[in-house]
Order: sequence, then C-alpha cells, then structure tokens
Amino acid sequence: MHYSSITVSYEILNPSTDKTLYYSIGGHPAFNVSQSPSGSKEEFDDVSFRFEPAGQYLQIPLSKDGLTTPNKAKYVEVNEVPLKHTTFKNDALIYQISQQTEIVLEDKANDVAIRMKPNRMDFVGIWSPYPKRAPFVCIEPWSGIADPDNTTGHLAEKYAIHELRASQLMTHDYTISFSKN
Repeated sequence: MHYSSITVSYEILNPSTDKTLYYSIGGHPAFNVSQSPSGSKEEFDDVSFRFEPAGQYLQIPLSKDGLTTPNKAKYVEVNEVPLKHTTFKNDALIYQISQQTEIVLEDKANDVAIRMKPNRMDFVGIWSPYPKRAPFVCIEPWSGIADPDNTTGHLAEKYAIHELRASQLMTHDYTISFSKN
C-alpha cells in the first residue's frame, strides 16, 4: 500500500518447457458503501459507478445459469450509472474494457471515490449480491470471463482465454486509489 492506493499483481509462470498454459485470472475486491432504509429493506444511498473515459463499452450479459452470452452482447454508454440492489437481479454487469479504462465507484453520501486502474485485464464485473442485500459493491477486474452459453468445454477454445507459451511469464495487475472529496 502506498499512501491512498494499493496495487495487486499476479505473475503467471508457465513452468513447462514444451506445453502451452491456458489461464484466466481476476480479482474480487469489495467495497463497503452507504445504505439507507428503503421501506423494509436497505438500499444503496447515492452510489454510482462510471468509466473514464466515458463512452461506449461492450456489455456481456449472463444467462440464468451464470454463463456469458456473447451473442447478446451490445455496446452501451457508460457514464454515470446509479446503483440499486435490483441493478444486480441478473447477476454481475460485465464489460469489456481497454487498457485506458479506469473504473470509478462513488459513494456520494460519504463523499468517497474509489478508482480502479486495471493493467492487462480485459474485462470488469460490477457486482453485489441479489436478492440478498449486502452493504458492498465489488469491482472485479478479470483477464478472462465465465464460459459462454455455447461452450465446447475445451479450455484452449474458451472465449477470452489467455495462452502462455512454455517458460513464459505474464503479469496482470490493478491499482485501487481511495479519496475523500
């Protein structure tokens, strides 16, 4: 940890001298956010996320079985997205991102901003449990995603899988910064 930020790094080494290693890796950091009573249940209290730069990002929905549905993916505008617990009724919001993308989670009720800058992470999932309610939101940087609904079951053919040739090393990381406005 360096002052108000922390970097998480993953080093993947293929120890084989003659075989390819297939892999995906990602994080599951969760952040407490404010909630307030809404009827008989708690609801996020002025919590939102956005991507910088703002713009169109490919959103990949999940099936009821938790598989990705790339054939239903579409580009959506990701500016300021207010969060409610029902936002997650279909599970995580999954986006394909670029190396320039920074994800900002804002808790305006507490005047707090959490910024995540992934490196070599091609996807991000925004998630919180539903229908059970919890006082946190996850920003999950991934270098691969769940199997698609039309999976062959062969790892080498998996959508967004990474390949590491014999004796190669690859690093993936993300930096999280915290600020009080």
